[in-house]
Amino acid sequence: LLVRVNKSQESVVQKMETSSEAASRRSMQTEALIGTKLEEMATSVAKSCNDAVGKVSKSTHGDLEAVKGHCAATSEVLERGMAAQEERMADVRRQNMMIMDMLTGTQERVMQTADN
Repeated sequence: LLVRVNKSQESVVQKMETSSEAASRRSMQTEALIGTKLEEMATSVAKSCNDAVGKVSKSTHGDLEAVKGHCAATSEVLERGMAAQEERMADVRRQNMMIMDMLTGTQERVMQTADN
């Protein structure tokens, strides 16, 4: 009877060890699977972020190029306007000089007429 009990106990211990080993293997397999899934997710997130950053970078670059073009055009228009204004101011100065000459001439004639 003791021999049978001993054999039953050994059988139970062996079954428990086998069950424990199987559970341990399942646990390691699950861990490995979770690790693989996490790596895949990290790679996917990194790729998505890099793609988004690339798109934003291209968009920003395009916008800045457009601003650069607008600034150059504005600068050119401003320079042309300033040159035209300078020419007009030179014309106004010439006209003022002519008016001053005419007034001086008129004053001299009035003075001559008054003297005569």
